[in-house]
Amino acid sequence: INGQLHRVSWGFSDVAQASITINVGDIVTWVWAEDGAAHDVRSGTPANPTNLFASPLQSSGTFSFQFNSAGTFPYYCQPHSGFMVATITVVAPSTAAPTT
Repeated sequence: INGQLHRVSWGFSDVAQASITINVGDIVTWVWAEDGAAHDVRSGTPANPTNLFASPLQSSGTFSFQFNSAGTFPYYCQPHSGFMVATITVVAPSTAAPTT
């Protein structure tokens, strides 16, 4: 599946923009905001991790994951799970236009 690439800035000040809607087959690349703290990206919720994807703990760089099925995929930063939580909503291509 050849999907569209979506970039999500991931850091303390970026959480409000970190929930997006994409199409099946699209790829999300999280880009660390370099806000002086180390972050990771983990699928699921702090109380219920799903282990679908997990990035290393890092203070800069990127992490990518391709979403090949429709659904709602919550994710979070483990060290900052009290407030760094967001959701990727994946829809069939004909259902809705993706947001960036």
